[in-house]
Amino acid sequence: MPLAPETGSFDTVLDCGLYHVLEDEERRSYRRSVDLVLRPGGRFLMLGHATNTSGRGPRGYSVDELRAGFGDGYQEVFVRAALFWATPDRGNLPAWLSLFIRKGSGG
Repeated sequence: MPLAPETGSFDTVLDCGLYHVLEDEERRSYRRSVDLVLRPGGRFLMLGHATNTSGRGPRGYSVDELRAGFGDGYQEVFVRAALFWATPDRGNLPAWLSLFIRKGSGG
């Protein structure tokens, strides 16, 4: 579901656990939605699962996929290895914590 620009524009968008479940076209649509609601100079902070090859759970993403998705129009502040708590039986799973700043006036 795309973000609705009629809700206004924001200085910060936080994603904790959505992007990593999206398919490629959904990720492109999601990025367009973020562009609609995040002000230039605004922060996009995300925590999501790293690439998952187990076949169980979300597909995740690599650092390269993340940078390809947000490299154009955004300045990378950091991408750091992190852990995403899944379930008691699966424990912590590899993740990425990232911060990007939207380029443009005011930033």
